[in-house]
Parts: sequence; C-alpha cells; structure tokens
Amino acid sequence: MENSKRNFYYYHYLNCLYNSILKFNKLTANQLALYHALLFVANKSNSLILNLPLKVLKQYTGLNKEAVLYSRKALQKKGLITFKQQPNLKATEYTINKITFLNR
Repeated sequence: MENSKRNFYYYHYLNCLYNSILKFNKLTANQLALYHALLFVANKSNSLILNLPLKVLKQYTGLNKEAVLYSRKALQKKGLITFKQQPNLKATEYTINKITFLNR
C-alpha cells in the first residue's frame, strides 16, 4: 500500500506539471530535465526534501555544472523548488515545493 501511495504523489506532481505548470510557465528543456530528475529521486526516497550532490544531478540530467546551477535558480524563481547550499558538504538540500492544479 505504501508503494502505491508514493506513486500517487509522484504522478500527482507529473500531472500538475503537464496539466497546469507548463501551460502558464514555460520551462526550458534543461529546467524540465532537472525537475524530472528531482521528482525521480523524491519518488525513490519517498521524500520531498533531498540532499543531492551536483555529480548526481549531472548524471541524471546529462547537463553540465553551469546548466544545473542555472536551471535550479530558474526553478526556484518559478516556485517549483527551493534549495540550500550546505556549508562544508558536497550535497545541496533541495525541497520540491507542493503544487496543485491551477484552475485558469
């Protein structure tokens, strides 16, 4: 049962992304790749708060360092994620913000 509950949230975020967010907020291919990678890791860990090193995000997205850094800033500006650089750690803390369907 826990696995189906987790998948429900994963698909909820994907549905919100494609049915609401992309209709009103344009995302670049890089931003979309990063958001999908974060959702993938969140689904596997069953948590919306993630500690991920840049190396992992580069591997999952195929993006270089600069593209990941630029894309995460853009996703934060759009309100989809927040992130905090952890002092003295290689991992950054990412939070996938809760989203809902927009009625427009």
